[in-house]
Amino acid sequence: MEPHKEYLEDETGLYFLQNGIIHCIYHKNTVIDLTTIKKVIKNRNTLAAGIPRPLLLDLQGALYWTREAKYYTWVNKAHMLSITAIAPVVNSLAIKITVNWSIIFYPPSVPVKIFTKISPALEWLEKYKTKPPIKDPILK
Repeated sequence: MEPHKEYLEDETGLYFLQNGIIHCIYHKNTVIDLTTIKKVIKNRNTLAAGIPRPLLLDLQGALYWTREAKYYTWVNKAHMLSITAIAPVVNSLAIKITVNWSIIFYPPSVPVKIFTKISPALEWLEKYKTKPPIKDPILK
């Protein structure tokens, strides 16, 4: 695994791009409210650099997710353009229920699968990496 060269960090969490996957790791006791989710999306889009990429969403540090943040996350499809799939990693029943509930009531436009460990989540996200365009040797 290549080390991440560029990362962003703020009061909400740590964000980095590694092996073509965006990692979003919430800091411990983070409340995911509307302000937080907008910062997360901004950081994620910065790292994506205009290329749709899979997202590892490590929610193990999150306390809870507000209704406004859930709605903004799943209903506002414009910010999903930089994502090819989402793998939330949870260790709390409350957050797992919240994510499941959100997926049912606000169906996302990309594949989502919930995990309890990071390694299987990364393996699952591998198939959603954006393939670089094939250069046609005839069009040189």
